[in-house]
Amino acid sequence: MGNWELGIGNGKWGRVYCEPLVVNFFHHSLLITHYSLLITHYSLLITHYSLPITHYSLLITHYSLLIF
Repeated sequence: MGNWELGIGNGKWGRVYCEPLVVNFFHHSLLITHYSLLITHYSLLITHYSLPITHYSLLITHYSLLIF
């Protein structure tokens, strides 16, 4: 299959020779990490905005139970 040559920064740091399978493995692991971080990010956003709603609905329930 041959090796792939990956140039890092205009050849400043030399060349890295990798097999295509190694390159594919790291590429896929980076993609999986990227999308799992995106999912975590948006689930934290949803949690962040739903917690005040839950907080205030519980307060309303609490005070309405105190009144009645």
